Amino acid sequence: MDVHEVMAAAARWVWIPEDAEHVETANLIMVKYPASFRYQYQVVWIAPDVRPRDVLRDIAVAAKTLATRQVLVWTGTLYSNELPAALEARNAMLVEEVAILACAPNEVLRDPQYPADRAVSVRSLESVKDLVDYSAISDRIFGGVTSFVESSDIDARLSAITDGWARGRGGEVIAVAEGTAIGIAGVTFAESDARLWGAAVIPEFRGKGVYRELLRFRLQAALDRGATLAIVKARNASSAPILLRSGFVSFGSERAYVLDPESAHP
Repeated sequence: MDVHEVMAAAARWVWIPEDAEHVETANLIMVKYPASFRYQYQVVWIAPDVRPRDVLRDIAVAAKTLATRQVLVWTGTLYSNELPAALEARNAMLVEEVAILACAPNEVLRDPQYPADRAVSVRSLESVKDLVDYSAISDRIFGGVTSFVESSDIDARLSAITDGWARGRGGEVIAVAEGTAIGIAGVTFAESDARLWGAAVIPEFRGKGVYRELLRFRLQAALDRGATLAIVKARNASSAPILLRSGFVSFGSERAYVLDPESAHP
């Protein structure tokens, strides 16, 4: 793995919810996420090497199209330092930074210091109860209310998850100990990439190897799927230290700025 390969994989990692409003130009993608998101309007992809003035122009136009006065703009290592500087010059506020971590799944899994914990069982979601338990942990750890559990088509949502696994796209997983759901995570497969996301363990079971078992399950699934790169966008204060101890390597970071799009006009 080299830094350009990993950061290119990070830049390709764009999540647009089904039926979400979004604006896509040659320079960027802006998405309107569900109202439960802290920042509902986000620029989630920016073309490499594009001029900051062109990005700012497209932000202003996309924000007007989506009728928002606040936008979260993600910038990464692939972009020059000119874009963050241009954002800061327009009083954009840095609100988050995530580390880009990656590994070869086979190298981490063959580590003899990585024994399995038979007391913890990890599996893909299989039942309505799994989905409800997953939602409860997600809401508890990440906040908000999971929309698909509130909706009347929970069976359809579960079917979509199981279908994703059956078709090799990945999806949500849950960790269980003695019949109790204690952790959750997710993985998405895209070509040779395995994108790991959404791992959380309830406070009572932290420090007991549950996160590592969630990681092991997803890395094994990645290996079975033929993925050669596992990538995570990890918060430095929570998951990043665990992942670095588990064999992942840091390749840079992505930063998020809150911008008033009115100030984006060149």
